[in-house]
Amino acid sequence: MCSVFGLFWFQLMMMKGESMHTSIRSLLSRAVRSRVAGVAVALLAALGIVVQGLAAPAAADVNPQIEITNVSLTKVNAANEPQTGPLYVDSLALLKFDWKASTAQVHEGDSFTITLPPELQFNSILAMPMKYGNTEVGRCTVDSQTFTCAFGSGITSLMQSGHRDVEGKAQYQLSAKRSTTQEELPFVINGDRAGNTVQVDLPGTGGIIVGQSKYNPDKRIYKGYTGSMKEGDTKATWLFHFGGPSLQQALNLTFDGQTKQTITFKDTLGAGMKCPLQSVILYAVDSEENPSQSFELDNGLEPGPKTTEQGTFEVTGKCDEPTADGTTPITFEVKGPFRAKTNYMVSYSTLFTGDDGKALPGTDYTNTVSADGTTITSTNTVSFVAAGSVTVSMRQGEGTFSITKKIASDYANQVNAGVSFDVAFDYELPPNTTANQYPNWTPPANTLNADQRTGTATMKVTRGQTISFDKPFPTGTVISNLRENTSKANRALPDGYVWKDPKFTIGSTATTSLTIGDQTTTKVDC
Repeated sequence: MCSVFGLFWFQLMMMKGESMHTSIRSLLSRAVRSRVAGVAVALLAALGIVVQGLAAPAAADVNPQIEITNVSLTKVNAANEPQTGPLYVDSLALLKFDWKASTAQVHEGDSFTITLPPELQFNSILAMPMKYGNTEVGRCTVDSQTFTCAFGSGITSLMQSGHRDVEGKAQYQLSAKRSTTQEELPFVINGDRAGNTVQVDLPGTGGIIVGQSKYNPDKRIYKGYTGSMKEGDTKATWLFHFGGPSLQQALNLTFDGQTKQTITFKDTLGAGMKCPLQSVILYAVDSEENPSQSFELDNGLEPGPKTTEQGTFEVTGKCDEPTADGTTPITFEVKGPFRAKTNYMVSYSTLFTGDDGKALPGTDYTNTVSADGTTITSTNTVSFVAAGSVTVSMRQGEGTFSITKKIASDYANQVNAGVSFDVAFDYELPPNTTANQYPNWTPPANTLNADQRTGTATMKVTRGQTISFDKPFPTGTVISNLRENTSKANRALPDGYVWKDPKFTIGSTATTSLTIGDQTTTKVDC
């Protein structure tokens, strides 16, 4: 099963006529006039432009001429799935905008920037290579507040090739870091030189809110994750809360704040993560008396118990050997005079098993904990979107689809980070039509059958990435029989493992077919 990824994605539209030189200059020139001109930077990263190792020119000059419209912020989770309500401190938002290049001219050394207000920051700090079609044209870089995109030498040949009317959509994930009562926040476009500021409406109402903890009188056990997992993370920080009368009854214990109790928890660290433990801390958290407390009781990496104003406590964590399925058993033991009407939390960090020791997009990371001797258990699974993905824009009357490849947690250790698969599919043009009725449409190479209306094509998908089929189809075309050839996976599984049958879904519906929409990209997970 796949999940849709795309921290950062564009849709690109190329229509013949005006030269690329003219259209890119136009793209840039309108940015100043546009209310969302400030998001221009992301445009170029989104421009579909993916250039490995193409150095950005030194001392790049800001070119403010670009038209940006429809800027918005949407509250999302780590998989970029929309969420309801206002933003809270540490929650995520997705910045979206449309861009269009019609009169601007871009030269090597030109650059664009967008700077966030202090209440927000980019959720990933990455270098975004830029690619227009197959032409490498520049590189975009991100720090916590500013997105900068600079054109390299590849832009010159692109401008001379006669392309025109380039337009599309972009999105990039942000984190809310400071509270505010403002309903809109200013985004600075192209730095002080351009002096442009765009006011962007925040999701929901109330600005950015500091979350208020609430006491849960019967929490039992709750498994969670600290913050949001993202690309580049080297540690996974899990937590579990425990407390309440149901747990005490199951353990045959009474929390009275005086009697020293010992509780053992059995934790299963999912595949893709590993010991040793990097941190283990016991906290007193929400209570009836103080719902917002977060009081450290003991650091498990320091020897011996710790005496606090709430008593003497101790937490330890011991990792066992990993099992054949890649999971790792961990035993946590907590000791202390636990109080009634108070909940507690164990927070701990582990490492990732990837080739470079970093979290991989498109992977389910799962963790389960139970109170030893009881049936009380809790499980949580975390995944996140890739830092960047690109989709291709279409002319009116055309559309396409994308596939996002995801690897289940039980295969996280066995599958290479960059594993790719061939996905084949059949297509059929709208009823009673043939290819010659679409003079502006070019079928995928060597795929159209003799009947001039059906064919079979193949695309390559990669773990953790959202890949769009790069040849749009006429609106109403039916795509069917999506099928993944796991025998040609690059790279193969280790001995003793076999691929599971792939499952294609659109939203929550399992399906291997879809109908192409007008100027849209239908998102498929697998």
